[in-house]
Amino acid sequence: GHRQSSLHPASFEAGEIARLWWVMLGVLTVSFVIVLALTVWAIFRRRQEVPKAVGVTVRFVVWGGIAFPSIVLVGFLFYSLHVSTLLRAPAEGLLIEVTGHMWWWDIRYPELGIITANEIYLPAGEPVRIKLRSGDVIHSFWVPTFMEKWIRSPAWPRPFGCTRANRGDGGASVPSSAGGSTR
Repeated sequence: GHRQSSLHPASFEAGEIARLWWVMLGVLTVSFVIVLALTVWAIFRRRQEVPKAVGVTVRFVVWGGIAFPSIVLVGFLFYSLHVSTLLRAPAEGLLIEVTGHMWWWDIRYPELGIITANEIYLPAGEPVRIKLRSGDVIHSFWVPTFMEKWIRSPAWPRPFGCTRANRGDGGASVPSSAGGSTR
């Protein structure tokens, strides 16, 4: 199935990230098609159709080359800032401590007294707080259905939290390797 597919978000936050991605893909695809159509038109038009007025060309460049891309990019900026505000860590929820060690992950549920390695189990529909640390080298922590990737190093041990209201079966392996030597 799609247990580890980033195309099937398993949380509210992952759904918001996926929505942002699909909106950006749609807008940029339409923009790309328009640019291709204008390029083909410019290549195959007849010479006598070339506008004589310089003002028409300047207006076309200003609107098509400056204003439209600026509007699209500013729209993406505000939408992505909105999505990032939805990704705040919860104040409450099950605490999961994840520590990366060379080639494996130590996962602890201190409130439940459970310790696992390389697999995370989340309660369905409940928020969780994940504290990510590195025990030795730089680690990349990625669960595809969360659609986010976090990097931690021993020099940057600050834990963080996130809400993960899992809509799936509650389990996920951590496919990113636990780093190699940084020397």
